[in-house]
Amino acid sequence: MGWVLGTGAVFLAAACGSIPPQSGGSDGGNPALHASGCDGGTSGCTASSSSSGGAPVDGGGGTTSAVKRVFVTSKMFHGNLGGIAGADAICQQAAAAAGLGGSWTAWISSSQVDAASRVTGFGPYYLVDGKTLVFNGSPSLEPLAPITLDENGREWSGVNGLYGAWTGSTSEGLRTYYDCADWTVDSFDDGTVGQPETKGETWGGGDPSLDDLDCGTWDSLICFEQ
Repeated sequence: MGWVLGTGAVFLAAACGSIPPQSGGSDGGNPALHASGCDGGTSGCTASSSSSGGAPVDGGGGTTSAVKRVFVTSKMFHGNLGGIAGADAICQQAAAAAGLGGSWTAWISSSQVDAASRVTGFGPYYLVDGKTLVFNGSPSLEPLAPITLDENGREWSGVNGLYGAWTGSTSEGLRTYYDCADWTVDSFDDGTVGQPETKGETWGGGDPSLDDLDCGTWDSLICFEQ
């Protein structure tokens, strides 16, 4: 896969097989994007980050408050993610490779747990540009803006038509039981997907009778900072 997860994360080495070629991996040499989730040229952002991962954003009055970030992975995966822990590790490693810092969790449900109960942060959540507000509070709500940036701050346009991120979830973040056998297989099963690139209630999941795909499909993950 190209990501080294270290001790205890060997499962990812065989989780998804080969990854199809992706578009460039550089952020254009913008250290501020990595340091704070900002684009370095926006007066509403600062070029520092807290140890907890929240990016300070200037509200316009000279004071800052810690906010959290959300992105869609630039890489895509089959439904065998190495389980829930594998999905979280993918998000963490994507954020680390992009220099974002912080602690990250995948918006994904299994037969045992709901995405809404796993993503415990309470925003506000911004895209990694540090200026596009997506959620004021809980990510179980309908977003204020689509999740259109990957971990590198590039536009993410989705795959497979309208769908593009494994979630195993309803639009409220509850399990659908379409989860590629708890994210351990890439064939003979289905997984529910979300439409993060759309500003709508199906951003993070939907009706499994309409929004489930074969586990051999290539899809991304939605990652939330905690």
